[in-house]
Amino acid sequence: MKVVLERRNYPRARLAEPIKMRLVINSHSGYILEIQNDSLNAIGRDISESGIQALLDTSLKPGTILKVVFKLDPSEAKSQEAYVDVIWARKGTGGFRFLVMDEVTRKRIRGLVDNAGQSAL
Repeated sequence: MKVVLERRNYPRARLAEPIKMRLVINSHSGYILEIQNDSLNAIGRDISESGIQALLDTSLKPGTILKVVFKLDPSEAKSQEAYVDVIWARKGTGGFRFLVMDEVTRKRIRGLVDNAGQSAL
């Protein structure tokens, strides 16, 4: 029997929903950040309180900062927003760490993960 050690600090829940991503770059002055108008489309794979994994059509470099917009429940009209940085990227997929997110969204993610853990038992 093969034993797999879990390296993650936070449990995850499945999230197969569309994600809009927009690059965040330094302004010309270098003192503020600007959100780009063009968006990248992705599909979520899983989510935790610390980050999100997504399928991508494009490659991103680790350290890239993005604003992400996603829904935890596709039946809701309101989307969640957060800022992330790219932790790792491979062809067609990437891992993103949450940098900034409101507390309501964080609690909703925690509830989603808790519910996923309960249903797995």
